[in-house]
Amino acid sequence: MLDGLQEGLQEGLKRDLAMKHMINRLESFKEWPFQSDCNCTPLSMAEAGLYHCPTDTSPDLVRCFVCGLELDWWDPADIPWEEHAKFTEGCPWIAKKLSEKMGTKKMLMAMMEICTFILKRWANVLLDKQQEYRQFVREKIEREVLKMKKK
Repeated sequence: MLDGLQEGLQEGLKRDLAMKHMINRLESFKEWPFQSDCNCTPLSMAEAGLYHCPTDTSPDLVRCFVCGLELDWWDPADIPWEEHAKFTEGCPWIAKKLSEKMGTKKMLMAMMEICTFILKRWANVLLDKQQEYRQFVREKIEREVLKMKKK
């Protein structure tokens, strides 16, 4: 159980870190339903830190590579930056957009903050999953002890 969980978390972390590159985010929008004549084109979505990760039930699902926010039900009039900012708290990518006029040193610091934020988010996910697994094992041991006491 834990091995599969760790593999899934590692894959998610690798995918999010790979999406820090604009070209990777853009490439994810090959099957995106809104290609032109709208606000939510692949370019505007990728600039907002979002990448396309469709599912069978949500063909327009996108995810922020930094904060992990997932959004769907896009309308051609939606503005990606505004939608992203509206539904997230403290996403460094949004903060970066608000301060794009900064110098190179500040920009590098902002990118370091973004990478740190991603790693902390995934570390918290892993910790949560470890706690769930520990509880699962604890309950299993307790059930076995009860069975042994009944014998």
